Amino acid sequence: MRPSLRSTSFCIVSQQIEASSGRDFERYPAYAENDQGAVVGLGVSKARALELCKHSSSAAWAGSRPEADPMPVPDPDGWRVAAPEDVGLDGAVLGATGERFTAFTEANLHSLLVVRRGSLVYERYFVGEDQAWADQLGRVSFDASTKHDVRSITKSVTALLVGIAIERQLISGIEELVFTYFPDCADLRTPQKDGIRLRHLLTMSPGFDWDEYRPFSDPHNSEARMYRSPDPYRFVLQQPLVTPPGKFFRYNSGATETSGGSAASDNQSTPRRLRARGVV
Repeated sequence: MRPSLRSTSFCIVSQQIEASSGRDFERYPAYAENDQGAVVGLGVSKARALELCKHSSSAAWAGSRPEADPMPVPDPDGWRVAAPEDVGLDGAVLGATGERFTAFTEANLHSLLVVRRGSLVYERYFVGEDQAWADQLGRVSFDASTKHDVRSITKSVTALLVGIAIERQLISGIEELVFTYFPDCADLRTPQKDGIRLRHLLTMSPGFDWDEYRPFSDPHNSEARMYRSPDPYRFVLQQPLVTPPGKFFRYNSGATETSGGSAASDNQSTPRRLRARGVV
């Protein structure tokens, strides 16, 4: 069974651009455009994404055109499947891209899935290095059943859930004050912290003293300390401010954790509670 595109895809070629401008790539620098006008979402820098697209696209058109890979097999995961040609894509080009990444081992691509117009039209898995938390897993032969330690991919999912909660008027907007959603942490409020808004959590700019650039095994790693604490939200909100909210970006998984708690409207942000509120 294919668990989900989120859990199996290190790289996703997503739906063809139909309403996006070049400015979107500046806003989302992990994306680039290949020769077929498809958005390639890579967990790498923009420059690296462009390099990978260049490699895959040039190989796709080099020499004789290869046969297209078979279309994805229907699976109980609920994804509709279709042939690439049914949605305006060239299966031979996609197949050549897969072959290129098989040879381009330094890309360390785990899987390549293509979705357009709601249908999965290409699916291929590779062999590559992987890790879970700080543990190196070595070379893994990936397939549709392989689960990933998706870690920060979840940040995008959390932001989507907040957006859904706003759309359904469960949250009034991103200008909401964070402490509104954590009454049990009222004793941690200060005049400076009272300025922290939901948008600051979503943009990782709340201003907290936070350091997760250290190895996860380091006892001073803020993310590891948060997970070890009995109340992660309280741990985040009790951190001192070192910059004014909204002024500076600093990578902060605690901000994502806390924004998820806001979406649940209390400090019990579990999938079950989010479902109960109609968010998922």
